[in-house]
Amino acid sequence: MHALLIDDSKANRLVINSYMTELGFKVTEARDGLDGLNALKNNPTVNVILLDWEMPGMNGLEFLAKVRSDPSKTELPIIMISSNDSPDKIAKALQTGADEYLVKPISREDLESKLELLGIEPE
Repeated sequence: MHALLIDDSKANRLVINSYMTELGFKVTEARDGLDGLNALKNNPTVNVILLDWEMPGMNGLEFLAKVRSDPSKTELPIIMISSNDSPDKIAKALQTGADEYLVKPISREDLESKLELLGIEPE
């Protein structure tokens, strides 16, 4: 399985990449939404996207809307990750097309649980 991890924080990318690698995923990283769009275009084997909300340039919500506007990507699982746990923010992410939502800081167990909920397991 192949995950695309989009987060402007190098520290967050390091931790989440470590979790995903331990779970058996190949991980491609991107620093923001625009970088993420390019990474997605160049990595057609991506099976899941882990997407930070707050990023400079193109934020996670803008990236999410752009990806969901592509008919070939409507079924691609996307997990929004944010430090904001407000019900309004969570609802906005889900309405825009996120499949799940994780609140930072995330644990490996939380991440694994969301992946299982979406039926995503490494090969």
